[in-house]
Amino acid sequence: MLDLPFAKDKAYYVVGLARSGLAACRALFKSGARVYAWDDTNQMARDEATSMGAQVLPPHEAPWDHLSALVLSPGIAHLNPLPHESATLARAAHVPIICDLDLLFQLPTGAHTICVTGTNGKSTTTALIAHILTQVGHPVQMGGNIGVPVLDLAPLPKGGFYVLEMSSYQLERVPHMRAHVGVLLNLTPDHLSRHGGWAGYIEAKERLLLQGTPFMVMGQDDEESRILFEKHETRLDACTVHLHERKAGTLYVAGPCLVDARWEEARTIVTLSDVKDHLPGLHNAQNILAAYGACRAVGVSFEACQKGILSFPGLAHRIERLGQAKGVTFINDSKGTNGQATANALRAFQDISWIVGGVAKEDGLEAVQDQILRVRHAYLIGQSQDDFAKALEGHVPYTKCTTLDQAVARAMEDLAGKTGTLLLSPACASFDQFADFEARGNAFRALFESYQEKEDAQ
Repeated sequence: MLDLPFAKDKAYYVVGLARSGLAACRALFKSGARVYAWDDTNQMARDEATSMGAQVLPPHEAPWDHLSALVLSPGIAHLNPLPHESATLARAAHVPIICDLDLLFQLPTGAHTICVTGTNGKSTTTALIAHILTQVGHPVQMGGNIGVPVLDLAPLPKGGFYVLEMSSYQLERVPHMRAHVGVLLNLTPDHLSRHGGWAGYIEAKERLLLQGTPFMVMGQDDEESRILFEKHETRLDACTVHLHERKAGTLYVAGPCLVDARWEEARTIVTLSDVKDHLPGLHNAQNILAAYGACRAVGVSFEACQKGILSFPGLAHRIERLGQAKGVTFINDSKGTNGQATANALRAFQDISWIVGGVAKEDGLEAVQDQILRVRHAYLIGQSQDDFAKALEGHVPYTKCTTLDQAVARAMEDLAGKTGTLLLSPACASFDQFADFEARGNAFRALFESYQEKEDAQ
């Protein structure tokens, strides 16, 4: 847990008591702050905050005249589509609205900070950077929008690295952000209602470029990322990443090769074949090159980066190969929560039995249209299944299955006696049937293991 000496004797109001909110309560109370807390729905979390020493109060009872900041959970809206009561009261009282990451950025430390954002690929890139740095012996802590809440991370010595995944929700609330290296992977429509539209979403992501980040690694394979780079190019020290263009002084893909023409003379780092099992697909080439660029920017050698990329085990729920059962290869891409992420997963395979559906995003299945011929049959689940059936009509055979277990059962019946790929890549959020994408992916893994056990028993 981090100690926050600047918070001593100050008052903070923490609203939203999931993992990051409770971690903020713990760290602030340990640091000598007066802590007030609230959660709209979770009485157990309110009780836990009370047990830590926080005073639990609804927003209209909070001592707004004495607060240094409102620490608002990233998942709770402060502007769009409807601001939470605490955010409205904070603005009226001129109390800064921050998230837990901002408390880390306020902490005086000799450690470096690498911040990763983008619509897709953040988690894989963040984890790969942390893996490479760990492999060469640097003290590393990874958190933010991935894994451990940042205030539960361990303190780092001078020369250590905090590697942080940052969502657009978090970037809106970090006025003290301090990144030594920033990574912006890509930009496609996501969370538009939360940000008041596409322009608001871009504005949130752009904050990483606007707050004095000394070095940026930037993907250039979507129009908006190119526009942002051109907008800031004259004042940025940046390395660009290209999947479809070979450019001197950049990182790019040339045929099967991932190439460094920034720090090396067009030297191949790895090939797509080298990473096909743990980082498959062209989208992962962007993640690899971005992670490589971030690590080279902080002094890691070519050979150490290459070794780290090849030894990286991959992440759960992100085009994760679970194994084979009854001749069918199960691929868990539960983290495919929007159309572009799912298009990347479809692009990595052929002849796919595809499980898709949940709470649809704004773009629905629009982004997957170019990959639809890779699908043998779609199995539709969740809240979106009727709308997705209309979108797929005349393009690909489909079956409405409603639930994940029914979809897996029907797909395995259809694939009996055949080989094939069963891909869970929902292009949707999970909240209609699961707590989060991890719970959905774990349920898929359990179904795979049950088929594997039956096969082993025969």
